[in-house]
Amino acid sequence: MLNKYLKMYRIYSFLILLSFIAVSLHVKAAPTNNEEDEILFISSYNVESQYVHSNVSAFVDAYIQQKGHCTPIIEDLSCNTITESHLWVPLIKSLVDKHPKAKLIILMGPEAWISYFSLQDEKYKKIPLFCIMAPRYLASSSTPEIPSIYRDDINHSRIRIDALEIMQDFNVQLCYYYNYGIAEDIQLIRNFYPQTQNIAIISDNTYSGICLLRTAKLHIQQYEPRWNLIHIDGRFQTMDEALTIASNLPANTAGILCNWRYDTTGASYMNNASYAFQKANPELPVFSISGTAIGYWAIGGNVPQYRPLGIELAEKAIQLMETPEKWGGPYIESYNNETKLDMEILREKKLLSQKIPSDAVYVNTIMSWEDIYTMYKGYFIMGLILFIFLIAGFIIFLSYSLRIRHLKNKVERSERQLKKEKDELIESEKQLRIAKEEAEEANRMKSTFVSNMSHEIRTPLNAIVGFSEVLVSETKDNEGLREFAGIIKNNSDLLLKLVNDILDLSRLEANKQVFNFEPYDLIPYCSSIIATLKDKVQQGVEMRFSSPVKELIVITDVIRLQQVIINLIGNACKFTHKGFIELSVTPNKEKQVIVFKVTDTGIGIPLKERKHIFDRFKKLNENIQGTGLGLSICQITVQKLGGEIWIDNDYAEGTQFVFTLPMNHSTGETIE
Repeated sequence: MLNKYLKMYRIYSFLILLSFIAVSLHVKAAPTNNEEDEILFISSYNVESQYVHSNVSAFVDAYIQQKGHCTPIIEDLSCNTITESHLWVPLIKSLVDKHPKAKLIILMGPEAWISYFSLQDEKYKKIPLFCIMAPRYLASSSTPEIPSIYRDDINHSRIRIDALEIMQDFNVQLCYYYNYGIAEDIQLIRNFYPQTQNIAIISDNTYSGICLLRTAKLHIQQYEPRWNLIHIDGRFQTMDEALTIASNLPANTAGILCNWRYDTTGASYMNNASYAFQKANPELPVFSISGTAIGYWAIGGNVPQYRPLGIELAEKAIQLMETPEKWGGPYIESYNNETKLDMEILREKKLLSQKIPSDAVYVNTIMSWEDIYTMYKGYFIMGLILFIFLIAGFIIFLSYSLRIRHLKNKVERSERQLKKEKDELIESEKQLRIAKEEAEEANRMKSTFVSNMSHEIRTPLNAIVGFSEVLVSETKDNEGLREFAGIIKNNSDLLLKLVNDILDLSRLEANKQVFNFEPYDLIPYCSSIIATLKDKVQQGVEMRFSSPVKELIVITDVIRLQQVIINLIGNACKFTHKGFIELSVTPNKEKQVIVFKVTDTGIGIPLKERKHIFDRFKKLNENIQGTGLGLSICQITVQKLGGEIWIDNDYAEGTQFVFTLPMNHSTGETIE
């Protein structure tokens, strides 16, 4: 069942990404009669996230169709954990100052609300505002107060600030706040599971998570005070601790999911948290109050309608900006919810006989293969066309490579001619310079081409991967078709990995990969990485982490560091069938470096092959799928982080990769 949900999630992710690309193209191509006028979106979260994107894409589509004259500009705060709240006010101020032509600002999410309403300059209070995607009651009227709420206010006694009051000093022309339908969710739990005695509230280490947790707790205490509340709270718990609580919940327990994106360590689990909770307690009935996990894990919930809101925003924006005499606002009101249920889960859990709201909307309704093909025929055709472009792109890339080789040969011939014919020195030097310039230009064109084509290729490949998974699932009764579909899927996955690796490599070589150096404690971070990778090892293999210190703070880019560690451990997982895989982190005061070792008891690498392991497209085993670029990416990334990487030739029990990071900006325990 988990594999089925993973497949469905990938399909949904592809559709979201595809539609976001389309929205971006629309925004760039939108006709404007007055380029001085802009509409500025400021989202609390990454605009590619599912529900933010539903609002944005719906708005842009409707705005363009209705021939709005302003240019939509999309910015986001990319809010993560609540500990970053002190950064929100200066960031939103800089975003507003960055766009002085904005005639309307749309604030999306509680973080954007609370940050903007903390601005004191009168010019910010005069700009027309639309406020959406947040509950009415927020955590605090001042962002500096939020970090204290983060740890100190365990019972949420201070989380009761009415947003409608703090926005009175601002020019709010429209506010659609969400009244999350927790009362309706409580009724669903009563209908489906009347024996419920306990409610596990799952919330994360974010500002929106705290707001939702408070809202859920108040409604449960009001409508069903007999239920015992169990908090799975990311402010105070790591992912492993939360999963332990979830796996040991008492009988007659139901779950209410708020959010789970970050735990108390700040580790991100945006893509796999739901699956981890589902695996920890498969029998736990879960209901979502925001829409998260509906369609692949949660039974359902009474959730906001995100896309219709975007369409209505477009209509209101055009009315306010272009026909202000007809504007009847300000509009301050709650937005409508809908009850959404997963039909497939209802069948599996035998809940269809229970009382179900008559106006419920269903996901995962049963469809035949013919229905799927009819609905998504256009995507199949588009995927085929894009695949043809992919082949054409690789042909063009090959022609560029041959041209570069030809130009290099021309340079070599010119150099030999210089030695033989001194009388033609000036002319030969001129020809050599021209040839070198052509070669350099061709090389730049190749790098640009690789980067651009990788971006363009990745989208259709995602479509191929997604629908190949559908083919595998839908052809389970036909072994022949299932085998062919499996071949398509495996090769599509491999090709997508190749494109991603080529894109990473081209960015690194062109110095276009941004490195963000920040202080970070390596010990809990590396421990968290090992915890997330334990499911990747083969049966009988132990995954472990070791370090002689309990704290080791270093200034580095932890995202790029994570990429290196995951690549090395991923290689170890492929070739280790028994024994162990270990990540160790040790400070070396003498050399002023931090030494990382990834050690395994696998099949090892022959000595004659070791000098080529960091070459591009060099595969350690031709019988195991891979791109042959992972170790090259690791080498370049480590070098850009200021370190070195090599293989330990003295280790004979398997393979041991070693790399270092500079320690001159790090702190930690003293090693005797």
